[in-house]
Amino acid sequence: MQLHEGAHEASPDKDESTACASLEAPVDVLETNALDHSSSSSQPWQPKGPTVTSLELADKDLEKCTVDGCKHKRAFSSAYELTRHVQTVHGGESAKRFVCSARGCFNGRLHWSFTRSDKLTSHIKSTHNYSTIFNTCPVATCAFGPCTLEALGVHIQHAHETLEEGRAVLNASPCKTRRCPLWRCGKHLASDKLMAHIQSHASNDLEAAKSTLETEGFLIESTTQNGISVHVLCPVCRVVTANTIHFMRHLTTDHLQTPASGGYVHFEEWKAYWHRNIPKLGSAKIKDLLPWSRIGHFSALNRKSDYQCRCCSFSVADIGGKSWARRNQDQRDKRALIQEHHLSFLRPEAEVVAELYPHRMAILRLCPEFVTHPVFADFDQLQQQSTSIIPEM
Repeated sequence: MQLHEGAHEASPDKDESTACASLEAPVDVLETNALDHSSSSSQPWQPKGPTVTSLELADKDLEKCTVDGCKHKRAFSSAYELTRHVQTVHGGESAKRFVCSARGCFNGRLHWSFTRSDKLTSHIKSTHNYSTIFNTCPVATCAFGPCTLEALGVHIQHAHETLEEGRAVLNASPCKTRRCPLWRCGKHLASDKLMAHIQSHASNDLEAAKSTLETEGFLIESTTQNGISVHVLCPVCRVVTANTIHFMRHLTTDHLQTPASGGYVHFEEWKAYWHRNIPKLGSAKIKDLLPWSRIGHFSALNRKSDYQCRCCSFSVADIGGKSWARRNQDQRDKRALIQEHHLSFLRPEAEVVAELYPHRMAILRLCPEFVTHPVFADFDQLQQQSTSIIPEM
């Protein structure tokens, strides 16, 4: 009985400890889960403190501004941001190498100048237009000017496109961006997106700006459904086209090619041949090919690449020389023949330039790729000499 009573007395203690353990176990599990999963809905989110990256950056003196009296105490995220901060805040007037040379654009007695190229681009976009006269080229070693912003953009694209001073002005010129002609808008867009943007405006606004849009090459016409449609007006012959793509085809067919060329489809066939047979050229460059482009400097053709024009009877057979030198010479001869076949359908260059020269800037506003046409060859000839060129509007 005593043993039985002892066992009976010991069992409540064991049961109590077991019960306590069973009650404490879920609590421990919940606490462990709350620590492991801080995003659980049962527990509020607790900040984990600064990250290792931010602590490392805070200890790096190289990414803190060390100029005496600088109020910026926090570390920069990169060396580039630190350099830009020093040039912008502590560089002084000597660091402001991006100067706006537009006539009448002064900050006190000096022209507006900036330490960053994007600031000059934004300044030109917000303050000037394509007819503003600029006294000089932004590149210090070039004496080109005075000229309009439009002409300056063409000059920079021909001569200084790789220089940061040149790109700052080029990116604000009509060669790269266009401003919406509606005075209430004034938004800057890429030339290929401008027409769609104009069509998004209300009919009343388009009717009010009809004359302004026509000077920019866009014709506003009322439709039968009380709506308004926007078309592209050729500045040379005043022919109305549906959009800028159709205008480029019209320009090629009616102003660049001869009547015997067979139209724009002949150019498309010529471009498709290079896409099939020049593997290193790439689809991006093929897309950029224009009716006046030349292919002589591109890489070798595919082997056994006979040429048969699908628009006429012209063909070039693959000679297929055995030696390496002979094959290269055969490919050069073949490229020359195919190139001459295409160029034979273009009107004489002097005749085209004489017709398009008075309208070249108006064409450029509609098709920025027109900047590579020979009608702008005078910009190549006048790169390094002092020249005043204020072309027609």
